[in-house]
Amino acid sequence: MTDGPRDPREADPLLALVRPEIRAIRAYKTPRDPLPIKLDANESPFALPDSVMRELAVQVRGLPLQRYPDLEVRALKNALAGWLGTEPSRLVIGVGSDESIGVLLTAIARPRAPKAPVIVVPDPTFVMYAQTARVLGLEPVSVPLSGPDFALDVPATIASIQRHEAALVFLASPNNPTGVAYADDDLLAIAHACPTTMIVIDEAYGAFRESAEGARLHREALGDRAPNLVFLGTLSKIGLASLRIGWIEASPALAHELDKVRLPYDMPGPTQALGAEVLTTHRAALEAQIAAIVSERDRVGHALAALHASGGPLRPVPTRANFFLCEAASAELAKEVHTHLARAGIQVRAFSSAPLERHVRITTGRPEENDALLAALATLAAARSTGAA
Repeated sequence: MTDGPRDPREADPLLALVRPEIRAIRAYKTPRDPLPIKLDANESPFALPDSVMRELAVQVRGLPLQRYPDLEVRALKNALAGWLGTEPSRLVIGVGSDESIGVLLTAIARPRAPKAPVIVVPDPTFVMYAQTARVLGLEPVSVPLSGPDFALDVPATIASIQRHEAALVFLASPNNPTGVAYADDDLLAIAHACPTTMIVIDEAYGAFRESAEGARLHREALGDRAPNLVFLGTLSKIGLASLRIGWIEASPALAHELDKVRLPYDMPGPTQALGAEVLTTHRAALEAQIAAIVSERDRVGHALAALHASGGPLRPVPTRANFFLCEAASAELAKEVHTHLARAGIQVRAFSSAPLERHVRITTGRPEENDALLAALATLAAARSTGAA
């Protein structure tokens, strides 16, 4: 007999070699068995048209799978530069936003320094900023967003950057999970006040905020006025999540240095070929899907606000992304909403800790999925009003 559970390091002594901060974090997880209506992952709900898929199948059949892919990702980089309205020399291609975040943080890490470099992030925001920082031995410091609609606290952000002499700041705009887009003046104020800090603007959801031309002019205007701005992006939210295409956009000199961090042959040949083909030959199909998502988002937003005004359980936070962060009156009600929707076959994102324990996040789906969502919420509202819930 033993007196208690054994230390797992006794069973596997190699665990002792793993840094404590790695063992302390939880791996990123998603539900194994998604429900029929999947509105929890901020993906596009639309598949590419059948005609496009047939042409892409021809493209795949001609790939030399026995060969390594293009190390410099030239065709995809050129196509992406055309999509963004930038120069290929300004881009570092990554496997989704996740690798791009890792490239940036690896480049600024100081493994043998007496003090870990600090990065500053809002709270709440995309969890992989802080998690990747911890994995790489950096110290993440969070600055709470303010108010019920999670506004960026510019003075507090600047103060935190300066106090900690932060090397890098991540500001997602629109932000995940709030959907809030930050004003250009606020981003520039932070960049100007902290000229030696890399200010990374993550535009993973930027396609839903403005047109492609507007986004290009937006990035150019910000970059011209603050040279310490760097931009992140991904195609995962607009219909190509499975291809895992992300990027960093920076000055050519910085992009050259960051590209040294990227692992060789990280971007598979099928992803390179299919991504380049969709961004060039089938660009109109992507743009049509983005427009359809924005239209549905606006329709659902009006319906959620109207339902809340008449006693519905959720208040939608104004969004510029492809999802809604919705606030319930209590954490218990948020759990009730999540459970009720799950019973209706609708999967949304729930949160268990502050500051989001009273919220759920709902991705914009196809029209029929959105109708089912609104109907389920209306049913819950009616049941609660009669005391039947």
